[in-house]
Amino acid sequence: MHVFARRSRLQRTVGRHRDRALHVPEQREPVRGRGRQRGVAGRPIAFVESGADREYVLASAAAEVVMPPTGELMLVGLHLEALYLKELLGSVGVSADFEAIGKYKSAAETITRTEPSPEARDAMTALLDAAVRAVSWCQRIPGGHWFVAPPSPWWLAGYYGLLGLSGLNRRFGWSHGRLLACWLAGLALWAWSAVVWQALESRWLRIDILDVGHGDSLLVRTPAGHTLLIDAGTREAGRSRVVPFLRDAGITALDALVLTHTDEDHLGGAIPVLAALPVRRLLTNGVRDDTMSARQVRRLAALRGVPETVLAAGMTLADDPGTRLEVLHPPAGLVPGTAPASNDNSLVLKATRGAVSVLLSGDIEEAGLPWLLRAEDATLRASVLKVPHHGSRLGRAGEELFRRVRPALAVVSVGRAHRLPAPETLEALRGAGAMVVSTREEGAVQLRTDGRRLEVRTFRTKHHRTYCGL
Repeated sequence: MHVFARRSRLQRTVGRHRDRALHVPEQREPVRGRGRQRGVAGRPIAFVESGADREYVLASAAAEVVMPPTGELMLVGLHLEALYLKELLGSVGVSADFEAIGKYKSAAETITRTEPSPEARDAMTALLDAAVRAVSWCQRIPGGHWFVAPPSPWWLAGYYGLLGLSGLNRRFGWSHGRLLACWLAGLALWAWSAVVWQALESRWLRIDILDVGHGDSLLVRTPAGHTLLIDAGTREAGRSRVVPFLRDAGITALDALVLTHTDEDHLGGAIPVLAALPVRRLLTNGVRDDTMSARQVRRLAALRGVPETVLAAGMTLADDPGTRLEVLHPPAGLVPGTAPASNDNSLVLKATRGAVSVLLSGDIEEAGLPWLLRAEDATLRASVLKVPHHGSRLGRAGEELFRRVRPALAVVSVGRAHRLPAPETLEALRGAGAMVVSTREEGAVQLRTDGRRLEVRTFRTKHHRTYCGL
């Protein structure tokens, strides 16, 4: 067998292993390198020393070889890797005899390893580029691709059960008519179970507070089937957490994307969301910030034909039977004396289902709280409070807010790189009678209510709590 290697590869290999390789003929052991070395029955297959030139070839059958290879050979089903070492680098040829053991008694061939020609390499590159362009073009066709939610375990069990019956019909002696009847019965049961499941689920208002690190993202699903995404975290969180969550939940379009304000940790994730899913409406506080992310969101919305609606206190987003989603802040024209892009002009929303309500306070801070506190007590009262601005200090205005809201549960959306929530905020919340949970410790928090009771589930700790009589 003759192996021809390139000089550059030999130079790199010899530079790392020459000193250790020179001792191999004396010890009759292969040079050790990365990984492990095995042959048939765990021993090297062949070791050849040829003359004064000290040429060494290590080969193995159906196994990995630890030594950095100068070539990879396939001979009669054997996986061979060879390492060529020489004291003098003037010559680049390796000449050795190979004797395979095991079921391959003997083999002797001449194998020459050659690099592909530049023309062949260019042709292969052009072919791969054409394939990628064709796939990219096809996926842009309307209906060229779609996403579906993962099937439930019960659905998979029924499907594979019917497949199993189809495979055993001969053993049971069933006719094709009986097998067809089984399939039709299974499909009918599946369709009716889907109808019953939808009827049972339609009574719930669902709010998922996602774990997006230091940022906010909440998904609201009403009993009538409307879906609203309130903020989307940072751009990275939107790409790696928000969009995968929406697809896993089987959501293929959003009725509304609500951006409470223009901070990057609330607005940045809207970019991958707008790129991945159809959005029917974009709802904002009307501030047109000049940051790069804000400009890109507006450009994407315009490109996809998503109309923008400006919200202000007193407006209602959804008024389904038994469910209401209303805007409490900011006032029309924003808060006087504050910068338009400041947190004090963040949207504050309230979702209500029966006797249970959730106050979603965005990033409102001390200058904006007095305007929110002008609302009546009944308007501010809520069963759950999404704590403003990741649990930052809010002073006396924050204490008054917690006292008037009187939440049974307070959720803080915060990351691991910030020293939040502030101790003063936690003390004020607990003084108002709230149990505090954080996405940093609990992960995503899922709320659902039928108007009489509130169920709370946490993703990381798997806690499940039910509140009644709120």
